[in-house]
Amino acid sequence: MITALTLAASLLVSPAAATKPVTYGKLTIQVPAKWKVKKYRYGLHVLTGGCAKRAAECDGFWVLGKSAVKYAKEGGPYRLDHPYHPSSGVMYCVKDERYWSSPMPSKPSVTGFKAIGDRKAHFTEWKITCSDNGTPTKITYPQRLWYLPTTKLLIVDEFRTPGLATILKGAVWS
Repeated sequence: MITALTLAASLLVSPAAATKPVTYGKLTIQVPAKWKVKKYRYGLHVLTGGCAKRAAECDGFWVLGKSAVKYAKEGGPYRLDHPYHPSSGVMYCVKDERYWSSPMPSKPSVTGFKAIGDRKAHFTEWKITCSDNGTPTKITYPQRLWYLPTTKLLIVDEFRTPGLATILKGAVWS
């Protein structure tokens, strides 16, 4: 209730802070109105900005459901001790498609719990290094994951989306 009041108050003060609801299953989050949402059978891609010229993906994050969780680690189910890697092969570097996101790190840089509404999600952050034919480059990106094992919901953010943790903390479950 407090979050809804805070959001309503901010909208009265600043029209530039307008938001819209994004719903996936029983989860609803409020995101800036200018963000775009693409629906897929396995989840949502929330696009938060532009697309860099060489990027393999546009800035944004994913809200993924049961089928994406089932095939989230090289064709097998998502595991807390591994980065999100749904492909059974090498994946393009998110920041620059000339390179590969390989090898995947063996240890996360951050672990713990973070809120998605009134629920505690397993939170893991990985530092992914892009490589050129097996040689590491200076290009890296974070992969931040929020996972709720009971609902099989996985949030994947590889662009350190500003305000995403706060947006997820303010989520509402129906």
